[in-house]
Amino acid sequence: FFFAGAVGAPPTLMTSVLDNMREMIRGSEVTLGTVALGLIVWRLLSYKAAPKEEAKSSKAKSAGGKGKRPEEKKANVARVVGQAPAEPEPEEIKYREDWTFAELKEYNGTKPNRPLLVSIRGQIFDTSSRADMYGPGGPYGSFAGVDASYMLATMNTEASNANKGFNNISDSEKQSLDGWDSFFKGKYTCVGKLKSLTETGELA
Repeated sequence: FFFAGAVGAPPTLMTSVLDNMREMIRGSEVTLGTVALGLIVWRLLSYKAAPKEEAKSSKAKSAGGKGKRPEEKKANVARVVGQAPAEPEPEEIKYREDWTFAELKEYNGTKPNRPLLVSIRGQIFDTSSRADMYGPGGPYGSFAGVDASYMLATMNTEASNANKGFNNISDSEKQSLDGWDSFFKGKYTCVGKLKSLTETGELA
């Protein structure tokens, strides 16, 4: 009887087995408790395989389920939107002493891959580290890409004062320019000189 239940015998066979058990019980010393115990064991054995099948089905659903690992999601996003284009490498400036005003104008902070240059007394300084001050929208943004000597000496930042000779400034204005000149030399790297403006302020 137990063997039949363990191997998953069909219901008709199990019914026949039960009938035979009833006939055996009649007139014997087999108790109803023994039969009940046998039935419980049979039920356990006959349904033993069911949870395994359900577990397999559950695992299969999980494998093809709704969620995906973060790595898979990232990979899918990368395939859809592609990788962001790489930023251009910053341009390297080589020191030279033949800069023109037109060339200097190209380094006024409007091109992200180019350094931010400011000229004082014809000496050109790289102020890229303080783009917040000398870049577009900064308080000294008008100094970028030009010689700012006259503007700094007179503290007049109008565009018409850019690239202007400063040989006729007053003594107090000259002192102000001297202070700015020392400040820039101590803080920023000099990358060249203008050939169109001398350090004494004459336009060449």
